[in-house]
Amino acid sequence: MNLLREYIKKTLLERDNSAGLGFRYVYRGMKIDMPSAGLASQVRKLAKGKDAYISQREAGAFIVGQLQNQEIGESWTLSQDVAANFADVWSATNRGKRLHVIFTAKIPNDFGYDPQTAGEEPGIFSDESEVRIPKGEEIEISGVSVFIASNQSGPNWFKFKPVAFNVGRIIA
Repeated sequence: MNLLREYIKKTLLERDNSAGLGFRYVYRGMKIDMPSAGLASQVRKLAKGKDAYISQREAGAFIVGQLQNQEIGESWTLSQDVAANFADVWSATNRGKRLHVIFTAKIPNDFGYDPQTAGEEPGIFSDESEVRIPKGEEIEISGVSVFIASNQSGPNWFKFKPVAFNVGRIIA
């Protein structure tokens, strides 16, 4: 029975070629504090499809500009659900200067590694579907989405709305 579970888990988590032949998407959820509540409000308006004073390109640049040392981090996931959890969506409101975001990156299928397989983390974290990107490597950010709090039920990752595409390369 354990072998069957492992096979099903591996099949369900298989994400190779999700971004085209030889590439896959990985996700990273974060909380980003913008310089002002007004700017965060403009980003949320853009995410909701309303008129905003900033463009998608500017929204992406402002969000990426808030990353410490222009580095995004090494721990990514194959699951949008896990990324939503790390973005701390339960504390999200549609007010203030804090944004809850998911970054989407496009990486080669063989890029990065699983920290459980490498022996860096215990197996209890296997539900994170983690992909660790080596520190200092550049990755292509293909999208940034912002969480919009609502009363609707359903998966939290579904409440993230895109605000920027093809943001560019950034250091992990």
